[in-house]
Amino acid sequence: MMIPTAYVRRGASRRCVGACALLLVGSMVSGSLGATELPLHVSHRIAVPLAGPVSGIGFDAAGAQAYVATGAAVDAFDVGSARQTGTLQLPAAAAAMAIDSQDGKGYAAIAAPSELVVFQLHPLHIESTIPLRDGAPSALLYASSERALYVLSRASSTIARWDAASGKRTGQVRLSGKPGQMATNARGTLYVANTTGNAIDAVDEHGMNNLGAIPTKDCVGPTG
Repeated sequence: MMIPTAYVRRGASRRCVGACALLLVGSMVSGSLGATELPLHVSHRIAVPLAGPVSGIGFDAAGAQAYVATGAAVDAFDVGSARQTGTLQLPAAAAAMAIDSQDGKGYAAIAAPSELVVFQLHPLHIESTIPLRDGAPSALLYASSERALYVLSRASSTIARWDAASGKRTGQVRLSGKPGQMATNARGTLYVANTTGNAIDAVDEHGMNNLGAIPTKDCVGPTG
């Protein structure tokens, strides 16, 4: 039996210096209900061209292709062989990236100019660009259960909801403090790390309403 576990990240991010590598970590879970930690091990190591800090990682529907955003490029890799299979040049450095594996699309958030780049995975090419008006983007989350893309701006403390099918902005919520990364429970609730509030903010995905905060007393300044 697999026991779902939630992880909260804190502390400064580690940036690549010299050579970068994408580490694919696997886990083995026993059937014991009492197990609280999963033994982790590195199953693959994929060398990533150094073009800037890694701002996003995603996979296609089969898990056979990995997509890594570094600087102003998105590189594709064959997971089995670790061979680079393609590169997409973006208009500028990406602040974040998200993958819609169901429809074979990717999204890259550009801070300057503030826009969303929509690209196809097979083959890698830019489909369109969408101007953003809620401040410079800093994080992206694609929710497959809602077919929605959430664009977070740390600068303006806002999250905008975009419909993936139509490409239209369908809502926005403003949070207090400085939001970090996002996660969804796939049942209509968005969870956002609040680095200044020492909490996880809960947001209703449908109405884009702030539902309240979950304190993280043992985790100061959660980032994701």
